[in-house]
Amino acid sequence: MSEEKAILVATSSVVGEYDGQPLYIHKGVTTVRDGHPLLNTFGALFEPLKPMFEVDGEPDTGSEQEPAVPPVSDAPAAPAPAADPAPKDVRAWAAEHGIEVSPKGKIPDAVVEQYQAAHTEA
Repeated sequence: MSEEKAILVATSSVVGEYDGQPLYIHKGVTTVRDGHPLLNTFGALFEPLKPMFEVDGEPDTGSEQEPAVPPVSDAPAAPAPAADPAPKDVRAWAAEHGIEVSPKGKIPDAVVEQYQAAHTEA
């Protein structure tokens, strides 16, 4: 069984040549395993990869904390955003109202907004 080697990630971007071949190292993208021959020449450009995860849009610091509980508010809850209407429904409504819409492809936002406005006023 082989031992796991650390993964290193580039801390700078470099364009050059290595072993007679073009070399492109991209900051934050190019990775190598510890012990790779490339590190003999360009080792100063790499550091150990530190995985970072986001939980609910907040960076995970890795500490064992209790999950945050949102504050309780007496304010009424905001209405749920309206779901996007089905394209076939918008096209049918547009045709009934003399609005030209192509039979395929994206429906212009202005037409969708008109459709939604007409159906929320009801």
